[in-house]
Amino acid sequence: MNNRSAGLDFLRCVAVVLVMFRHYHVSNITTQIGWIGVDLFFVLSGFLVSGLLFQEYQQTRKIKAGRFLIRRGFKIYPAFWAVLIIHLGYFIYKGEEIMPERVLSELLFVQNFFPNIIGISWTLAIEEHFYFLLVFLIMICIKKGFLENEKVIVGTCIAILCICLALRVYLNIIQPFNDWTHFYPTYLRIDSLVFGMMISWFYHFRNSSYAAFLARQKIFLLAAIIAGLSLPFFFPYNHFVMNTIGLSLLYMAFGAIICMVQGSKAFQSKWLKPLAYVGRYSYSIYLVHLLCGPAVANAFRTYIFTSPNLEWLNDTINFLSNIGIGIALSLLIEQPFLKIRDKYFPKKGRKVFNREATQVEVAR
Repeated sequence: MNNRSAGLDFLRCVAVVLVMFRHYHVSNITTQIGWIGVDLFFVLSGFLVSGLLFQEYQQTRKIKAGRFLIRRGFKIYPAFWAVLIIHLGYFIYKGEEIMPERVLSELLFVQNFFPNIIGISWTLAIEEHFYFLLVFLIMICIKKGFLENEKVIVGTCIAILCICLALRVYLNIIQPFNDWTHFYPTYLRIDSLVFGMMISWFYHFRNSSYAAFLARQKIFLLAAIIAGLSLPFFFPYNHFVMNTIGLSLLYMAFGAIICMVQGSKAFQSKWLKPLAYVGRYSYSIYLVHLLCGPAVANAFRTYIFTSPNLEWLNDTINFLSNIGIGIALSLLIEQPFLKIRDKYFPKKGRKVFNREATQVEVAR
């Protein structure tokens, strides 16, 4: 049975399109706000990936940390390594020097602290660090009997959220903004994933209260969405307001959107299914979008559509090429490895309750 959420796949599509619009100039507005797609990815990952472990605990009353990390590795690494090889091949073709320390940074997933090869891979490092933190926290909570203790879980999550915000404020006060010191470090950005995790905890362990809250507080959720999403239109990502409280309001807005979208049947519409389909392959599209689409568009620009009046056509080719190449990468690399993973490291456990839709399956 296919348990994917069309609504969450739609949000993944929105996230990857925003990121592409950030890097390809469609308009001044899309260039300014496109970076928020990364934060949408973060909150989605926190919600979905933590849900895998919460569901495993509910099924078996324990988690297998090693199996979880191996399964995550099969999901993340093959496509990433393939794209890394493509980038290295491109640099060799262009005659550019390849610094071993940059390759090592990619392989060790510390790309958000040290120079790297793939410009957008700093986000993967943050997610990878979150996986290990997530496993560590859940194992400690299980051992101490705290995993279903609302005060402990919520208190821990809020503490992490506050620490990240305080660090962002402190750094923005003491020194000028720099991506490497103010925007990329895990300890400044992991709060988006932790917020997604906190929502997921309520969804899995307090589902009745969660559903009742959504039913009663739609106006509050809408206000949170407006407050969080309005800021990027007024402040660039490196502005003090946006880089401090703005990031916090932004992940709250995305969390509210996830809550409202995940169970909605509106996204089953045939008009939205193509976007949800693209969202299923958002990871691989994200990986290729800085190099592959621009390379194809440049070839068309150089050899076929040379007129400046046809630049819009080259932009369209760029956009569609990224989607096509990303889907191809997933089908040729990611999906075969997922089949190997499911054969040798299958999911364990037996469901002990039924829920209308198992949203965590979308994280696979």
